[in-house]
Amino acid sequence: MGHLKLQIFILIILAASNLYIVNSIRKNILELRHALLWILLGITLIVFVFFPGVWKFLAHFFGIIEPVNMLFLFAIFILFAIVYGLMMETSKLYKRNKMIAQELAKLKYAMENWNIAGQEAAISVESTLVNHPISPDKETL
Repeated sequence: MGHLKLQIFILIILAASNLYIVNSIRKNILELRHALLWILLGITLIVFVFFPGVWKFLAHFFGIIEPVNMLFLFAIFILFAIVYGLMMETSKLYKRNKMIAQELAKLKYAMENWNIAGQEAAISVESTLVNHPISPDKETL
C-alpha cells in the first residue's frame, strides 16, 4: 500500500511540474525550445512511475547491478544534455553580443564624424543598418 501512495505522490508532483512548465510557455515566460527537454523528462518519468519494472529491465540490459544506479546514470545524461544546450545558447548569445557591440561602435564613430563628413556619414550609416544581418526587419531569434 505504501508503494501505491508513493507512486500517486510522484505522479501529482510530476503532473504539477509539467502543468507549470506548459503554463509558463503559454504565458511567454519560458520559450518552447528551452522547455522541451523538461517536458520530455517529465513524461518519461511519468512512464517510469506507471511501469517501475522498466528501470530493472534497462539496468539489466546495460549490465548495471542495481536499478538505482541506472537512475543515477539517467540523471547524469540528462544533466549533460541540459549543460550542453545551455552552453550552445550562451555561445550564440556571446557571438550576437559581440556583433551588436561592433555595430554600436561603428554607429558611434559615424555619429562623431557627422559634422566632418556631413551627408556621406548619414548615407554610410543607413546602408550599414539596412544590409546588416541584425537589421530591425529581420528576425534573428
